[in-house]
Amino acid sequence: MKSTNNYSDLCELVRETYSYAIKKMGFSAGQAFAYTYDYVELIFREGKFQKLCLLVSLFCCAKEGMVDMNIDDLFTQDVLGELRSEVDGFDAGINPDYRDYRFMDADFQADLILVRGSFL
Repeated sequence: MKSTNNYSDLCELVRETYSYAIKKMGFSAGQAFAYTYDYVELIFREGKFQKLCLLVSLFCCAKEGMVDMNIDDLFTQDVLGELRSEVDGFDAGINPDYRDYRFMDADFQADLILVRGSFL
């Protein structure tokens, strides 16, 4: 498994998993989104950095794949709520875990702006 210590590797893991679900498993974009979420969910436990990076990467895939975010779907509500909670925590900066220098990564910052504008 790839390193989970930088945004680039986490993003690559999400993109590879999402692409695999579509190309090799024949999933739709929405199914690939859910599959990828389930696949990376265990890594969330490694820390706030990993969790927020994986969520941001996942929602970038959703944006690029034009995933239909059906707000009436409970899974969609849960994952959007999780994203919102993590981004709000990051923005508040109260938890020291959100002050991790790795969040200064330019690609992470650009993707976070994209995700905020598209989903929050």
